[in-house]
Amino acid sequence: MHKGYLCIVLQAHLPYIRHPEYNYFLEENWFYEAITETYIPLLDIF
Repeated sequence: MHKGYLCIVLQAHLPYIRHPEYNYFLEENWFYEAITETYIPLLDIF
């Protein structure tokens, strides 16, 4: 049997722009939600 290759591409098109004049950022919540629900569990697997 031939050996193959596995490539996992993590693509996150989430905006992360912080403006100092605002206290609340919806984009920041999206970014941290993606990290906690996707990337950290993937790191636990590998």
